Amino acid sequence: MHTDSATSHEPASETPAPEDTYGTGTDSDTDIASPLEVGPSSSDGAVHEVLRQPPWRGLYAQYFSVGLVCGALPGTLYGYFMGYLDVESHVYATAVQVVSLPWSFKFLYGMVNDCMPIAGSRRKAYMVIGWTLCTLSLVALAQSDEPQQGQRSAAGAISAMMALAAAGYIMADVAADALVVQYAKMEHVDVRGTLQANVYLVRTLGSIAAALLIGLCLNGHEYNGTFDWTLSFRQVCALLALQSATMVPISWAYITEPESEPHLTPRAYLRLCYKALQSRAMFCVAIYSISHGVIGGISTTAAPNVTKVWAGVHTLQAQMFAVLAMAIFAVGLVLVKKYLLQTNWRHVIAGTTVLLTVVDAFFVYCTIYDVVRDQYFYLGESAVVMVPAAAKFLVTSFVVVELAEDGQEGMVYGLLTTLHNLGGPISRGLSNTLYGVAFDGLSDAANYTKDTATFRDTVAYSYAVAYGCGLSALLLLYYLPSQKAQTHAWKELPHKTWYARATVAMLVASWAYALAASALAMHPSTNCLRIAGGSGC
Repeated sequence: MHTDSATSHEPASETPAPEDTYGTGTDSDTDIASPLEVGPSSSDGAVHEVLRQPPWRGLYAQYFSVGLVCGALPGTLYGYFMGYLDVESHVYATAVQVVSLPWSFKFLYGMVNDCMPIAGSRRKAYMVIGWTLCTLSLVALAQSDEPQQGQRSAAGAISAMMALAAAGYIMADVAADALVVQYAKMEHVDVRGTLQANVYLVRTLGSIAAALLIGLCLNGHEYNGTFDWTLSFRQVCALLALQSATMVPISWAYITEPESEPHLTPRAYLRLCYKALQSRAMFCVAIYSISHGVIGGISTTAAPNVTKVWAGVHTLQAQMFAVLAMAIFAVGLVLVKKYLLQTNWRHVIAGTTVLLTVVDAFFVYCTIYDVVRDQYFYLGESAVVMVPAAAKFLVTSFVVVELAEDGQEGMVYGLLTTLHNLGGPISRGLSNTLYGVAFDGLSDAANYTKDTATFRDTVAYSYAVAYGCGLSALLLLYYLPSQKAQTHAWKELPHKTWYARATVAMLVASWAYALAASALAMHPSTNCLRIAGGSGC
């Protein structure tokens, strides 16, 4: 998953993940997985089978590799698109969403691995298929012809191939998420959420490795960096292909799945899903997930040029601060796991959103008005906000475990994260239109070089709109349960058919808009249009 700060101004990177507090500091397998022993199902043979398998050989390996590949691949975009290809800022911002677009299809992945097992496997078979697809896509990128420097028209095709690679590792990630939900439900209610926090820690460690790879190895002058030497974008893709390829045998050999109910046919499963969508709890959380992502995700198209031109951020420094930020994010997850498991979820999200907005605005406006224009100052925000960002991220994932019924883990996790992740491409499309029509020249780097007082005000107003949207999204917390007890109480309320119809309609319309908006902004013949975020053709 991704952090959903609408106010974040740093170059694109994939954030998430925490520390192992399952045990007491030993390396024993039993200590590592001890929370599972507290649950009512701890005597189940499936749990003991997992305890006999060192976690890092299977489930943890999945999350580390997802963190590495989905951190490194989008992490190349700032240097490659803003530096080497020199695209306009709204094209870069849209490319970030295009590469993330497959996250918006997690529901379909979840449905398939819930009801269509392969060779008796619901989870690891799809991990194998996903990593295979990712490997083939990365190999294709690594072997393709390098476009000339400044060849902006290549951006669309490269983004599409990167999205295909993302579709592969996301397939593996969805299967791993469903497996985590199955085991998390075996935890005692007092510590439920610990397993989720642990796997996200491992994923953060993978993201840290990704930041180091991009910061040190894709930092040549042509990639908006400072080194006289660098790996090429194609060579980085080759390295990621190698990592992805290793996960194919690891997934098959070291993943242990618990026994589950006999699978349904796809038709019967869809009927069951439709029935689940008639729940008041599912409907409310679905409304919150997509609406909060859309409204809270509105962001100015000025951000990439503020980062590159005014703050002077280079690739190495951006990635090194990403490492620091993710380390602090991991600490934040540990703190949430230790102190906030029973805290009101609405209060945590509201408090962290306000704090994130205030901190971000301080750094941004000091940069806009030339109070301090320094990449280290500007990037300092990415570290400062990580503890509240971790709280916001992890708390929003807890509700999934409470909503999922046995055998529907993949469907519930996939549906809610699909709706949440759809908010990104939709808000990007709306942002491109809003800032392309209402503000002049935000995507034109020349205006930042001229740096007039009038244009500074224009950029400042554009950020104010984004901050206002982020804060107004808090009104949607009404649709998020306050804690586990309220989630279960909502599940007992009467089911209504129109809840399901409205959710399906919202999902289909969102997919259609996200695809259309992304295509409009990425195609060379239309990305100059104001409705696509450009300055006019």
